[in-house]
Amino acid sequence: MDTGAFDLLTQRSAGPDGVVYVARDPERLQTVDLRMLTGLVDDPVRMAGLARRLQLLKLVDHECVLSCVASTLDGDAPFVATVPAADETLLARGADEFRNEPLSALRLLAKLADGVGAAHRVGLIHGELSPSTVFVRESPQVDLLRIRDGLSNAASERALDQSSDSGFQEATQYAETPASDIFSLGAILCWMMTGAAPCGAVVNRAQSA
Repeated sequence: MDTGAFDLLTQRSAGPDGVVYVARDPERLQTVDLRMLTGLVDDPVRMAGLARRLQLLKLVDHECVLSCVASTLDGDAPFVATVPAADETLLARGADEFRNEPLSALRLLAKLADGVGAAHRVGLIHGELSPSTVFVRESPQVDLLRIRDGLSNAASERALDQSSDSGFQEATQYAETPASDIFSLGAILCWMMTGAAPCGAVVNRAQSA
């Protein structure tokens, strides 16, 4: 499929791997995040990894996982079109609304855990779960493709204070397994309840890694 099949509306974000456009898909009559992968053209290893993740992503059917609408990884203009992510991340929304509403936090985390579990069942690990990589609409959303195009942190960059996310960034340097995602889910719940990453838990994890 040629990118000419999409009508570009506006640029959403950019990063070392490429640029994300909000685009209209006339064939499916829907709006998508069109992710142009210009930065991966000369990186066959990462492109092969992305192709594998796309194959596995097709096996995941869950409202909390951003699904792929169309993709072409060959040629000079590779792209992936995904269901549009919400404009707001959990970090940008902030933890304040959850501190006095623990049931809301638990319901959100339960949906998120269900989506991450659906990914784990087909062999996909997120590896970077944090308040800045969870999009929030009616349900939480996560992106499993690991494309560095600014999409996952575009909204969080507009937050006034990103310091609360630092503990999660530190935690991502350890080995990626399903357990690492489960650890991060617990850390996200802690952040929603307290506004801070569980730094002690991060230290303990580092010592046991």
